[in-house]
Amino acid sequence: VYIGQNGLGLPDRDYYFKPDFTAQKAKYQAYAAQLLQLVAWPDAKKRAGELIEFESRVADASWTRAEQRDPIATYNPMSLGELETLAPNFPWRPFLEQAGLGSVENVVVAEKSAFPKIASVFAETPVEVLQAWQAFNIADHAAPYLSRAFADAYFEMRNKTLSGQAEQQVRWKRGVHAVSGGDYGTGERYDRFGNIGWAAGQLYTAKYFSPEAKAKIEELVRNLKVAMHARIEKLDWMGEATKAEALKKLDTYNIKVGYPDKSRDYSKLEVRADDLVGNVRRAAAADWSFYVNRLPDPVDRADWGMTPQTNDAYNGALRDIVFPAGILQPPMFDANADPAINYGAIGGVIGHELTHGFDDQGRKFDAEGKLRDWWTPDDAKAFEGRAAVLGAQYSSYEPLPGAKVNGELTMGENIADLGGLTIALDAYRASLDGKPAPVLDGLTGDQRVFLGWAQAWRGKLREAAIRKQVVSDPHSPRQYRVNGPARNIDDWYAAFSVDPGAKLFVAPEDRARIW
Repeated sequence: VYIGQNGLGLPDRDYYFKPDFTAQKAKYQAYAAQLLQLVAWPDAKKRAGELIEFESRVADASWTRAEQRDPIATYNPMSLGELETLAPNFPWRPFLEQAGLGSVENVVVAEKSAFPKIASVFAETPVEVLQAWQAFNIADHAAPYLSRAFADAYFEMRNKTLSGQAEQQVRWKRGVHAVSGGDYGTGERYDRFGNIGWAAGQLYTAKYFSPEAKAKIEELVRNLKVAMHARIEKLDWMGEATKAEALKKLDTYNIKVGYPDKSRDYSKLEVRADDLVGNVRRAAAADWSFYVNRLPDPVDRADWGMTPQTNDAYNGALRDIVFPAGILQPPMFDANADPAINYGAIGGVIGHELTHGFDDQGRKFDAEGKLRDWWTPDDAKAFEGRAAVLGAQYSSYEPLPGAKVNGELTMGENIADLGGLTIALDAYRASLDGKPAPVLDGLTGDQRVFLGWAQAWRGKLREAAIRKQVVSDPHSPRQYRVNGPARNIDDWYAAFSVDPGAKLFVAPEDRARIW
């Protein structure tokens, strides 16, 4: 059982303190007052101000997102008694009992130094403020499923103010989302809470994901693993002992494609046509019970953390790499497309997920999934120096005035993007079996690999969403996911004849060369 800091209703602690987010914080307070008024809470405006002050104190005690990326710093196993000693100002045993975890005696604490501070904030806050804060949170969670006044208020705050969404989705789309959910990995609460996404995933894959598509993806994965194996063997900055450990780890990866082998059982879930909020609550309770009830059992290595319809992929704690069916469609993948495009798009994503096991944090886990330093001191120092070059590049990127990419927060994803695209190009070339790549529409094979990667990451975001992303998301904005890796790959310069006068040109000696 892992326990981490929480309690903030805004996307990141920066929203409570940075002048850039003063307007959003003010609107958040007004939103809190509005919801409290809608549920007829006494002194709604006064309590809204107090709960924002409470959250501000929690934010001040919380770790930054960059600090939270460190798997060593966030792995603090302890007994329940030790937790009570660490943070005595919080009722841990009743808290766990109410969550169905009354038998738990050992936990893993994430942000260890923040726990006593946040516990003290709770203890020092008047109970009537905590009650108002809880009431607001319940209304905020329920708002998308309630009457128009609640749903419209939720949209104005969560979607429009914080993400720049201009119009509320039509009702049928919100209905589909309520049943199917969104991104279980990186989505908002609304994406993950109270749906029956696994059941919807069964229907989705049965209709839209063919066995032929699954076979092609599995072949691509095998080819990408071979390419990464060869690249690790050829690294000129890594010693043989570290290489042996890296190759051992690569060989342990379990690749999951499309959908889980075992379906989630919803047979006991009561769904009523006249009780939407009750359906959401019961679905959430069933989901929580599923995870709580299996705690005594051995780790299920066939488990999935994302539903099949999710348009995403991930590298999990079980040394598994998962590609849900939802991402395996254009522009990421097309079973009938030019292989170069597929290698550049989904191949780059496959390489990206493979590289995560060797990024600045993933490299701290060994072939058995244990936190262990398997690097020689010289190799670790070389890696850190090369990663720092990439981090400095990304920290210089500024998608909007005053909104800079955080190279430390995005380091893992940036390393994975660079490694993924590099490995994808290697794998495509290997797939040609020594034959020349065909030229299609005047484009060489290498050019089409890079174009496949670029096409995969095309997209648009509004200004509010970008400002939210750079402080809260470990992924860089889309344009830097394309240009950032490419300008560090020598073959990109050769493919497009990029000369020193080009805007994206980086001198060879200044390019980041990691995997």
